[in-house]
Amino acid sequence: MNPAESRSESLIIGLLGLIIEELKGDKKILEAFKTSLKYKVIEIDRDRAYNVYKIRRDLRARSITHLREFDSVLEALSHHEDEKVLIHSFHMEEGLLLFFSTVDCKKLFGYISYKDGDEGFV
Repeated sequence: MNPAESRSESLIIGLLGLIIEELKGDKKILEAFKTSLKYKVIEIDRDRAYNVYKIRRDLRARSITHLREFDSVLEALSHHEDEKVLIHSFHMEEGLLLFFSTVDCKKLFGYISYKDGDEGFV
């Protein structure tokens, strides 16, 4: 990674940290981010989430990297003891990015990226 890319990544991480710490209570800023990112969150049964993405994983040939994305989420979901999980959905130009977490958002199981008719973009 070149220095410019490294700096860019550091700045994004830093900004996200600032937003989390400083702007938690600012509903206007949070709503603006949710709208601009086309963010949705869905509470779903753990077993249903597992089955939906297991089916999606098996539908077509995928690269090893993309299979690892799916498998890491599926593995984490299969060991989760609670009945519900959250799926955080970000719709972007590149496609769809899904993060799986506990209902209290204390644990992240992993993510899956999806692009229509293609593999993940992350």
